[in-house]
Amino acid sequence: MLDVLRQSAGGPIAKTLIGLLIISFGVWGISGSILGGYGDSVVEVGETKVGLLDYRLAYDGQINRLSQQFQTRLTRDQANSLGLEQNVLAQLVSGAVLDENARKMGLGLSQDNLAGLIGEDPNFLDASGSFSRGQLQLVLRQIGMREEDYVKNRKAVAIRNQITAGTTASLGMPKTFGKAYSAYQNEKRAFDYVVIGSEAVTEKPVPASGDIEKFYEDNKQNYVAPEYRKIRIVKLEAEDIAKPDEVSQEELQEAYEAGQSRFATPEKRRIQQLVLDSAEQAAETAQQLSSGTTFESIALQLGKSINDIDLGLFQKSGLPDKNVAEAAFGLALNTPSEVIEGLFGPVIIRVSEIEPEKITPFGDVEDQLRKEVAETLAVDELFNTHDQIEDERAAGDSLAEAARKAGLTTRVIEAVDSQGLQPDGNPIAGVPDLAKLLQQAFEIGVGVEADPISAGANGYVWYDVEEITPDRQKPLDEVRNEVKQAWIAAETEKRVIEISENIAERVRGGEDFNAVLGEVLPKDSLGNAVTVTRSELIQRSADSSALNRDAITAGFNSANSSVLVASSTEAEKRVVLRVVEVQSGSGEAISKDIASQLDVAASDDLLAQVVGDLQAREDVLINRQAIDAALSY
Repeated sequence: MLDVLRQSAGGPIAKTLIGLLIISFGVWGISGSILGGYGDSVVEVGETKVGLLDYRLAYDGQINRLSQQFQTRLTRDQANSLGLEQNVLAQLVSGAVLDENARKMGLGLSQDNLAGLIGEDPNFLDASGSFSRGQLQLVLRQIGMREEDYVKNRKAVAIRNQITAGTTASLGMPKTFGKAYSAYQNEKRAFDYVVIGSEAVTEKPVPASGDIEKFYEDNKQNYVAPEYRKIRIVKLEAEDIAKPDEVSQEELQEAYEAGQSRFATPEKRRIQQLVLDSAEQAAETAQQLSSGTTFESIALQLGKSINDIDLGLFQKSGLPDKNVAEAAFGLALNTPSEVIEGLFGPVIIRVSEIEPEKITPFGDVEDQLRKEVAETLAVDELFNTHDQIEDERAAGDSLAEAARKAGLTTRVIEAVDSQGLQPDGNPIAGVPDLAKLLQQAFEIGVGVEADPISAGANGYVWYDVEEITPDRQKPLDEVRNEVKQAWIAAETEKRVIEISENIAERVRGGEDFNAVLGEVLPKDSLGNAVTVTRSELIQRSADSSALNRDAITAGFNSANSSVLVASSTEAEKRVVLRVVEVQSGSGEAISKDIASQLDVAASDDLLAQVVGDLQAREDVLINRQAIDAALSY
């Protein structure tokens, strides 16, 4: 299976396995014949074939990774708008091209070598560092792969690697390139710039007749109501079947006594501390205190006030010095201690205030305990209730009826989109693992009986899709005000761009930058003319609060004294900037990490060219109908 490992890209084990696929280079364009008819392969390169399941596994793996990145479940249309289908197909074609050429070259791998490769995989070693067949099976179960498929894949990858490794072995960038790269990265530039926003547009745009209608027609895709689904939900967690009224007083009392520490506020003591310089001074101070000299007088002799020697109010566990803690919580109120060996020398302490331990009475926590005990007892009944609902549904009951018989309530969400929003824009609340539920609920039709999803450590949520409201184009009358505001924003941005380009053109023509700004831009809120800001010398990789990545890149791609317009950190604004200083970068040797990255980039580029050349020599057949069939599983 050419790309089956991609299905489980989330975890470290799966990432290691995916690394075996070797091909880390980019995506090549697909060329070849498009087959008609319906077969069992989506791609054929000579005698090498990629099956429907291979394609589906690769596709699902990538859509799952994209969904994780976007933190929402992507639909097939959304994923394909990002080029996912072409990306997956390109990877599979590249792999098939390598496998076909490996076959033609007669490359192979002995069983002993294959066993060695598998046996050396750190994912399959036990605690003693030896290969474990049980560990192998456990890992493969975790990523959903059969053992025979893994062995077949591992062999194919190892054979494929003979081509890829032979192509890029010992390839590295020359030191001269590294120094040039270092100089490129270390170059610094300074810019004069001004940020132009909507405040520069003194005459706000007013739509003429037909402007709103045309803007709506040109941007209709922005005014589509999403698909909504009516979903019936039954939640089963301990709290849903707990019976607080059936908890006995004996059980409550037992729980109260077992959780005494939860209901107790520990004793606190306010501690005053005299820090002494030496054992001799400590002994002398202790003698003075025993002779009747007050703690306050000793503090004054040491040049300290009462506030200076007050450590504060502490629980015993809150004192970092264990010796002080033990002594403090054994002292009587306002009685000086003996000399204590503190963390930083001898000290004498006194407790000036004691807050006794407070125990929350049973009556104050009885209701809380009753709920907790009832839910704890209910955990044992969760699985029985789960089985009861499943049995009732298997017997033909609706979800609502099965829930009623089990003593659970149903909740009906009248309309929710795939992002968890209701038509009024408010999110759905109170549903455990809502994202997972919606992901699955938007993949089934009305009336399809679905398995429950897990909720928390022990709970479940069942769901039925009862109605589907397809996405629809919102008519102009429904969104007229929204369209008008969007038109005004778009027209304002156009004028910001025009003003920015006009400023840049005049400065390029030799006019003074600040003079042009004073003439073109309105004064600020304080009545001052707008002037340019000069940046510090920055590198091309620098971050700036005013100059975003596009502006900095544009500035570094232009000659000294160039004037240009670039995007700002805020989408509706523009930056007019002039390159005012260029400081050449030093060409010192680059770090090993950077050198390694450059070597990998060079290897990937060479490998991409080799695979592209091999692909151009092959007759690549792509079965579009088979791809559609693979995605319809």
